[in-house]
Amino acid sequence: MQSMSKRQIGCFVGAINVFLVGEKIGRRKCLFIGAILMAIGAIIQATAFHVPQMIVGRIVCGWGNGFNTATTPLWVSELSPAKSRGRMVAAEGSLIAFGIVIACYFNIGMYYANGPVVWRTPIAAQLIFIIAQVALVMVLPESPRWLSKHGRHHEAIDILAQLKGPNTPINDVAVLKKKAEIDQVLSVEQADGPMRVKEYISSGPLKIRRRYILAIGIQVMQQLSGINLLAAILQSNPTDSRVKASLAFFFLFEAVFAIGWLPVPWLYPAEIMPLRHRTQSAAIATAADWIFNYMIVQITPIMIGDIRWKSYLVFLR
Repeated sequence: MQSMSKRQIGCFVGAINVFLVGEKIGRRKCLFIGAILMAIGAIIQATAFHVPQMIVGRIVCGWGNGFNTATTPLWVSELSPAKSRGRMVAAEGSLIAFGIVIACYFNIGMYYANGPVVWRTPIAAQLIFIIAQVALVMVLPESPRWLSKHGRHHEAIDILAQLKGPNTPINDVAVLKKKAEIDQVLSVEQADGPMRVKEYISSGPLKIRRRYILAIGIQVMQQLSGINLLAAILQSNPTDSRVKASLAFFFLFEAVFAIGWLPVPWLYPAEIMPLRHRTQSAAIATAADWIFNYMIVQITPIMIGDIRWKSYLVFLR
């Protein structure tokens, strides 16, 4: 478990990278970089013959996943119409749980195989989804808000027309109105000049510091719900009858978590932040999520060994 948890460190680093360069290179490039890093990490893991190589692969794969998790909710939010934005981001978050279920059942199927193929195949199988991500990123549109912020107005209008519906002209009234709204917000926010460090801790009229605390806090609270405690303890002894009996409740918790807690922290930071801070807030909140994820995974074996079932009480609040 200790070597496997190194992936969260890579995820943290990837999210910090998005904080530093995400606004400069755009949403699509962040996702492309994330996919390439994950592919490299998957190959390193699938071909590993020693624990250090596996750890390096986990970190590199996590590095790419940090790019993805810090960018995808923001990208979906900026491409979605206001009336369906919440549902779209929530659906994206819930699909994470669906992907975990696919991975679990794939692993169960490989349990009956023999030799290194038992673990190499599931690791290599993620390349299927990574290749699909690369292919989709190449054809899906960039965020019109990001394009407008960087002076690429014609491209932004083209994408807004595509999002409005097939065969929508670029001079459509609704398209031009939406573009004008984006430009108006940008003009107000850019009047303050380049980003400054003190903005992140400012308690002025926009209360940016409070917004960052809320964005980070909701991600931390999600991790302190104990979801990763459950995931970790179920790896301890799958043949234990008590573990088998708890599986039904684990899947029930996972299902409720997927439609409740899981999507909200990914949607919330983008919704409460001015456009000027959206990329940075999404990235720093994601980094907080991953570092607390790592903390939970690290302390869980110690807690289970010392206080056993009482470990769950720590996460009740």
